[in-house]
Amino acid sequence: MTISIITTITRPEERQDNWKEAIACYLDLANEVVVVYGDKGDKELLDRHFSDYRNIKFVYVPWPYEWNWIELPRHLNAGLAECNSDWVMRCDIDFFISKEMFWMLKEQLGRVPDNIDVLSISKFNAIYGGRYLMKGSIPIVFRNGVGIGFGEILGEDTDLCYPVRVKSHRVVGEDYMLPVGDRPGTMRSGVQFWNYGYFFKTKDFTRKEFFRMSRAWNRFFGNWEFGNTERGAFKYFMNMERERYDMAKPCSLEMHPECIREAVSKLTPEQFGYDGWGLLKE
Repeated sequence: MTISIITTITRPEERQDNWKEAIACYLDLANEVVVVYGDKGDKELLDRHFSDYRNIKFVYVPWPYEWNWIELPRHLNAGLAECNSDWVMRCDIDFFISKEMFWMLKEQLGRVPDNIDVLSISKFNAIYGGRYLMKGSIPIVFRNGVGIGFGEILGEDTDLCYPVRVKSHRVVGEDYMLPVGDRPGTMRSGVQFWNYGYFFKTKDFTRKEFFRMSRAWNRFFGNWEFGNTERGAFKYFMNMERERYDMAKPCSLEMHPECIREAVSKLTPEQFGYDGWGLLKE
């Protein structure tokens, strides 16, 4: 039983991503890692750090600065087409999983009933000020080669990043055929992964990037859920993080996956995860 991990990057140095730690983590765990990159300059970075690994593939799909939300399934499905393992795990570049949790996942995959094609994993959000929040169970692991792709689930509102049992496609934009289908049979795994989001990013970057994300959301879904100005979007972000902190639990350094602990231990006040840019002092 083998596992492929799909991840995506675009100008990761500019985006202040811990991309090298993430990809090294995936390579240490999975049988195969597929990296879909969105800028031609990313290939040089990938080659510099990971060209010696035999279990990694690089796939180029351009990612425009002013993007539409369909870029997410477009890039993920391009990566999925290159996967050769029995199971596929989708990991955004800010997802990390410990060795212990991954081995637990592999053991479970060997015992999954035939009528189940998707496993969900508990998502732990890293919160500023030494806290974490458990944010539900996310379906990001699924059987390969059984007609599953990333797209729209009929009758449900999702962000297009979850696996669907593809029944048809619909044209989005000029030419993209977006998969449409039903939610596959899913079971909880009891395994956890960590999501770092803006945890390591600076205030100036986050102010611009969160509004860029809001514009991409509006292009596809037709609403300004996250704010229609840079100031409004940033206010939404900060209020969201205040609410998360109030619901979060204390977190020790040892609770973080091994591969990201050093970066967590070296947080500076410029990075959101340190104290929320002063939110702890309010």
